[in-house]
Amino acid sequence: LSPVHSLFINCGGPETKFEGNEYEADLSPYGISNYVPGNSGKWAYSSTGVYLGNAKADYIATNQLSLDINGPDYYHTARIAPLYLNYYGLCMLNGNYKVKLHFAEIAFSDDQSYCNLGKRVFDVSIQGFKYLKDFNIAKEAGGVGKGITREFNVNVTESTLEIHLSWAGKGTNAIPIIGVYGPLISAITVT
Repeated sequence: LSPVHSLFINCGGPETKFEGNEYEADLSPYGISNYVPGNSGKWAYSSTGVYLGNAKADYIATNQLSLDINGPDYYHTARIAPLYLNYYGLCMLNGNYKVKLHFAEIAFSDDQSYCNLGKRVFDVSIQGFKYLKDFNIAKEAGGVGKGITREFNVNVTESTLEIHLSWAGKGTNAIPIIGVYGPLISAITVT
């Protein structure tokens, strides 16, 4: 495998293109304490934990609430985990990178049903530094079904980029259904 200088991952979704970049598919259904390499060998993800009360919960979220989502296709799917979700850039060239994390809350709604009561809160660290604490996608994006990107400048010194999302133990864990909480991410762009 030759050294990697960029990554484009459609977390929880099929291969897609946006702004001339090809985002690799991330469709593995595995979730409970697994380490799963991407098809290209350039990246991998791991997730840990079992959803309380729902050991058979999905680890991929899709827009099942018919939310009107504008923007790239990668906002229609996401990878989720009950406790920890890590993505690794493998064989990265050492140096400075721009890491863009793309989020859209697609598991909750903003209608007048119980589905609007859900709240997802998690932390985001990159290379061991906590960049986002108590991050709530819907709150930061101004509602559900709205894409939001957070951008960070990071330094890779030992050929591996580590993005760590962790459930902050806050928010809901049984609304709208048992097992819809923890970190969620739609796509990752590294350049």
